[in-house]
Amino acid sequence: LTCPLTVYATDEFTYYADGRPYVQDAKVILKTVLVNSLVDTKTTNETGFVVFERLPEGYYDVQVSATNHSGFSQRILVSCGGERNLVTSFLKRVLVTVEFNVVPVQITDSYIITIQSTFTTQVPAPVITMEPQRIILSDLVDSKTIVFTITNHGLVKATSSRISFPENDFYNFTWPSGEYIGDLPANTTIFQTLVVTRIALTGLVARNNIPPSPPCLMGFLVYPSLCDFIPFDYSLAVAT
Repeated sequence: LTCPLTVYATDEFTYYADGRPYVQDAKVILKTVLVNSLVDTKTTNETGFVVFERLPEGYYDVQVSATNHSGFSQRILVSCGGERNLVTSFLKRVLVTVEFNVVPVQITDSYIITIQSTFTTQVPAPVITMEPQRIILSDLVDSKTIVFTITNHGLVKATSSRISFPENDFYNFTWPSGEYIGDLPANTTIFQTLVVTRIALTGLVARNNIPPSPPCLMGFLVYPSLCDFIPFDYSLAVAT
């Protein structure tokens, strides 16, 4: 007894753009779970779906990928009784890319790190950027205030946004207006203030005046997206 499996490839444009286009030229790989063997590989056309015909009943792994998109994977039970075997994959569009450039300088073992963002504007999806993308804290003695500029360049609002840095032994991060930002409407810029305070040294390091080695910390701005009632989290990183 065999039956077909249909796999759709969707992204933000499928839910927000006119015409609700599916993802064309997405690569769909189907493997069996029992022996992890390749069943077939197909590519979506303009309709955004592929069909795997005459599959024996059982569990299969579905992997979907496309250029400038995140990947998708799901395990599915193919059953030949009753309901249609269907997988709707969601591939996040890569709308913001960040490039780190390391430039050596004349001083031995010293480098200048620059960060460059490339992003798409006026598209039917949230496109969030945040400046600055890197903050220097290694020379911080007491405290400093940093104002982040957060912009939504897309045509769809980002919902329930929040921003945070991890707890650590070197710095306290305080957001006077709170970590929760809320909605970022389309084509909108907001400003979020961060106060960074150096934590006093204790123990052996303080007694012997040993210079500490602060870690490289990553702060995150997270904004969920709701596509057809399916939530997906997006995030931006800020390096110290």
